Amino acid sequence: MTLADRVPRYLPISGGPISVLDIIRRIAPILPSQVPGVSGNLSTGTRGPTKTDTRLAIGLQLKYVVFDYQCFDDLIAMAKEKLELDGLPLDPTSIPHQRWMCKVDYAETTMFLPQEVHSENDIVSWSFSSVVRPALVVAAHLLDKSLAPSFTATYPNLTSSNGPKHIPDGIIWDEERLAVLTIELKTPAALEEAFSDTEILPAWINMPRGRAMRFTWPESINMHDKDCRILVQIWQQMREYNVDCAILSSFEATYLFFKQGDDTLFMSKKYERIHSPLLVTFAHIALSLGLIEKQKFIEKLPEVSKNWGSRGLWTSEDRPPGLDPKTYPITYRPMWLK
Repeated sequence: MTLADRVPRYLPISGGPISVLDIIRRIAPILPSQVPGVSGNLSTGTRGPTKTDTRLAIGLQLKYVVFDYQCFDDLIAMAKEKLELDGLPLDPTSIPHQRWMCKVDYAETTMFLPQEVHSENDIVSWSFSSVVRPALVVAAHLLDKSLAPSFTATYPNLTSSNGPKHIPDGIIWDEERLAVLTIELKTPAALEEAFSDTEILPAWINMPRGRAMRFTWPESINMHDKDCRILVQIWQQMREYNVDCAILSSFEATYLFFKQGDDTLFMSKKYERIHSPLLVTFAHIALSLGLIEKQKFIEKLPEVSKNWGSRGLWTSEDRPPGLDPKTYPITYRPMWLK
């Protein structure tokens, strides 16, 4: 099939130009099935935390995780607005514009990718080829205000880790060669198993936003709590590269993270393929690169609340490492029920 054969797919019903947003907000394709017998354990096909990951001064350790879907939904809305205001119109009959669209459209970027998931390496192929790099293409077009291919531009870009410690699967760098965002990828089975019981919406619709979950930093890598292991990795990678933004993804599910201060991590809801991981990923990359003003996003963050009440809480000596289940959102009760 030639490029010309694919052009009609881009043509809008009304004719004329289409927008970048029209392309990147499409539902993602279905990820190929994981090969039967491949374990979902984090230690299989994915790097677990090391002794280095747990070594961190007390004042720099993660202490609070805030599950807040609203601020990240607001971020995606801000990204859409940015594209509607500054995104250049695409002419489906223009050869240069067709070439640009082929860099971001799922139908093109998923060609020749693995048709079975054997390990995390296959997730890296799918995520980087069809989500992360296309999101960078979209960001670059806003930064350059151009759809023309550039043979000299090298930033922003995506690389692997350049250090021996706290190794993320990917790092986004800006034009000043500063790291701005880290990426950690897992197999669908590993990520689903890890967050199977912490993807918990508030038990009460009137629960105040910003109520934190308490996190106890582990003293060793002998952790059975997979949530804890992943959050330790995410936090250490963000600290290692001095970034405020991070992405955790299996392609099927994507979580966004934002670091506030020295001890607090905001965590999004699970974004699935119907939410378009390309749009979700672009939104966070846009924030990290300054295409969306970070201060405007920070203003949308709720005030962090550590008001859990004292009834039934563990003492600091008794708390197991990781998220404290007694501070999960589902444990919230209005004052009149306490």
